[in-house]
Amino acid sequence: MAGLLYYVPGQPGVLASDLDRLGLRAALGPAAPPPPFGEVRRGPDGARGCVLAPKPEVPGGRSPEIRYAPDAQLWRPAPGGAYWVGRELAEPVLPEDLMRAQSIGGHWVRLEGGQDWLVPVARTFDAGSVLPHALVLGPEGQVVREPLERYAAISAKAERVWAWAAAQHRLPVQAAEPPESLSDAEGLTVAAAALGLNYRLALPEISLLRLVTDENAVKVLEAFVDFPSLLARAMEYDAASKKNGPGASAGSGSGAGGTGS
Repeated sequence: MAGLLYYVPGQPGVLASDLDRLGLRAALGPAAPPPPFGEVRRGPDGARGCVLAPKPEVPGGRSPEIRYAPDAQLWRPAPGGAYWVGRELAEPVLPEDLMRAQSIGGHWVRLEGGQDWLVPVARTFDAGSVLPHALVLGPEGQVVREPLERYAAISAKAERVWAWAAAQHRLPVQAAEPPESLSDAEGLTVAAAALGLNYRLALPEISLLRLVTDENAVKVLEAFVDFPSLLARAMEYDAASKKNGPGASAGSGSGAGGTGS
């Protein structure tokens, strides 16, 4: 059995109301009840607490055994120490173990460990933001699209990543201050937020699993803003131009290359 484990210090168990206080709501889902748990006399901090084993949300996902076995597991505290994240050493944690029941289509990117993870597309090169929007009535009764509040912050991050990626590829962009670089901290934060849309992942989980490297972080960020589709379109156009001469068109292409449910 695989998947991730969580340890909460000083508590024999958890209630649904504890998840927000502990900072576990993002990892376990906005409407998730408390996952199965068991009390342990000695946890990774050397004191009493409880171990949680979230159930998978998609077919094929696996849930680990509720236990604390220091010789067979790896544990890391989350910032602030409100909880710890752990995994079994004998089996890898697979994408389907952590995938959310509802995912957003995008591009598959191979992360450290050799597994392919679905990075959602938040912004396409030809249509702007493509995250879910609400359909509401405008001031004159017309139907307009408004970003959902829960995607507002990630949409802003996507715009910054788009400007950065375009600058790296020397593409003209309309941005007040196109960033020439992103720090490792900012890149990891955005990559974690992107992966967190489709998986029960945040910075503590990604750090424990060592999923993101300085190399694949670039691929995650570019997939997040649909650069694989843009580069594929450019290659098609270049091939058509060489075959048919200047001015030839490669035809229309699609946006995001992956699928979600």
